[in-house]
Amino acid sequence: ADLTGSVVLAGTARADGELTAVDLDGGGTVASTDSAVGPVAVTVHPWEIAVEPGGPEPVGSARNRLAVTVTSVTMIGNRVRVGMMGSQPLVAELTAIASDGLGLAPGAHVVAAFKATATRLVPR
Repeated sequence: ADLTGSVVLAGTARADGELTAVDLDGGGTVASTDSAVGPVAVTVHPWEIAVEPGGPEPVGSARNRLAVTVTSVTMIGNRVRVGMMGSQPLVAELTAIASDGLGLAPGAHVVAAFKATATRLVPR
């Protein structure tokens, strides 16, 4: 994960109906509205990633849901950068109010959720 720009995940893309599914290296699958087949880099901006309490049921329209563990919580002005680790590192950007409301701290188990429309694929 790049703390200054997009989160980058590695995986292998395949057609999945109207979407492209990407089987992530190390485990997990995400969906994208971009078309691709084969090895790809998956990019998503940190501010597109919502952090939710852990649980099996989605609470919104985001198709991509990855179980992660919080590794860092860093204040940057009026925002909070949340480092997380699942099969690969992720970074989300939240308001301090949202972070406090979720009780985010290193070691917390949460779900990183983001929409297929926010997910870009780049061949690698």
